[in-house]
Amino acid sequence: MKILKKNLKRGLITVRLENPDDAWKLESVLEEGDLVSGRTLRSMEILREDKKEKTGKKSVFLKIKLEKKEFHEYSGKLRLMGKILDGPEDIIGSYHTLNAEEGKTIEIEKEWKKWQVEKLKKSLVNQPKVLVCIMDERDCSFFEISEKIKKIAEIRNVTAGKQFGADYKSYFGKVISFMLKKDFEKIILAGPGFAKEDLYKKMGEREKELSKKITLDSCSHTGETGIQEIIKRGTIERVGKESRITRETKLVEEFLGEIAKDGMVTYGKEEVKKALEMGAVEKLLVSEKTLKENEKLMEDAEKSGANIFIISEEHESGQKLSRLGGIAAFLRFRIN
Repeated sequence: MKILKKNLKRGLITVRLENPDDAWKLESVLEEGDLVSGRTLRSMEILREDKKEKTGKKSVFLKIKLEKKEFHEYSGKLRLMGKILDGPEDIIGSYHTLNAEEGKTIEIEKEWKKWQVEKLKKSLVNQPKVLVCIMDERDCSFFEISEKIKKIAEIRNVTAGKQFGADYKSYFGKVISFMLKKDFEKIILAGPGFAKEDLYKKMGEREKELSKKITLDSCSHTGETGIQEIIKRGTIERVGKESRITRETKLVEEFLGEIAKDGMVTYGKEEVKKALEMGAVEKLLVSEKTLKENEKLMEDAEKSGANIFIISEEHESGQKLSRLGGIAAFLRFRIN
């Protein structure tokens, strides 16, 4: 999923669904009464001898007030049904169903809860900030990837084509130094040829932490063409997913460590509810599959200033949280 526009002061978020899973993810943040807009096909009718006759379908842009939603797993479609508030004058007030599916752009207007916005952010194609380094023996370009692509630097090997020596090592050194200065969760090191592998092998103990962030990949070109290759291959999306799983795993394992030493944590719906009533919750961990049943607790957590983390079950630590009831909390102070 990609967020195209966001204006939370007006309660507006526009998203484009990038794959079939996005319809399922969107379904979990939509509620009755939300205003949903999108382009759709509407059957057109004419009155002929006091009878309505269908004349085909026309593409129109409609806004509906959501009354019912249905996710069809077999087709990957989310059907959104409600009364038309905005559109051609002759159909305002009647009912229509918008289909949210891969490739569609949907605008949502509502009072957004913090966890709902976080859920959408988790679905972004380019969620974390990623540094992409595309290099060969002659040239190295750096791109910052967040919600847009930004070229931030370029380093040239002035001795390219000459015998390998101290200057070529200097080129590698400059590339490594640049990466060390930048604070990115993940780095993609790519390019044609073997320069990227040679550089990676030359990382020593000083660059140990840096090397853990790096994912190696290949592309046929350097520069702007190369970055488009990396994007089309899905490397950035895959690295972003790995980054999210790493963060979630660290949170759950930290929580389990606190349980083992009788630390300031609690879990289970009733115990977490009690902690929230006392204002004791600092961080709330909620399993993705229990979002709906724990919505009231998440709202209470938001009001108390607690940070909310939605944990997927795509990894072992997420499954561990689910076995503990799907909800857990780090506490600000110990409670009885």
